[in-house]
Amino acid sequence: MAMTEQGRLPEPTASNEVQRTLSLSLMGGSIAFIALLLAVVWAFAVPHGPYTPRRVQPVLDLAIRRAAAGDALGVHGLYSNAGLRQTTLDSVDALIFGNDAFADAIGVRIERIVPIDGLDALAPRAAIVRAFIRYGDGRATFPIAATLDLEDDVWRIRDLTVGAAASDGSSPLPLEVAP
Repeated sequence: MAMTEQGRLPEPTASNEVQRTLSLSLMGGSIAFIALLLAVVWAFAVPHGPYTPRRVQPVLDLAIRRAAAGDALGVHGLYSNAGLRQTTLDSVDALIFGNDAFADAIGVRIERIVPIDGLDALAPRAAIVRAFIRYGDGRATFPIAATLDLEDDVWRIRDLTVGAAASDGSSPLPLEVAP
């Protein structure tokens, strides 16, 4: 803008005010549209609810770390009520000590979670999880398959299969169901 002879900026005209108002309105509308778009993407694209890796992974990581430490009783304590009815401490002990897959394991990497609600009256929400055991030294991973029950908003293990049986689909429930 050119200065007047007195060294002041000229008084704004009506068209300048309209342009300024329209520019601010356009910027505000653009910001609101982007915020709305991000909210919609977050609501539909980001997984929510109990069947997310963030909710499922902690129990499997803890089970794998306890198994790596040789704590069969600790692993057995992560089983659901239905899992405790069908899995004895001796069978968990045999799984841990009869399998070198747990040596130096640090957790799991989840590949797929398949909801299977209505599996049991005691645990109306359940899921089959296919994952891989992770190791700190970067060696090849072992596949695992777990059937989990949601009890009191916490995932618990019903069944855990490690190794070839977990990868060939011979787990007690089908893993081929689409997520």
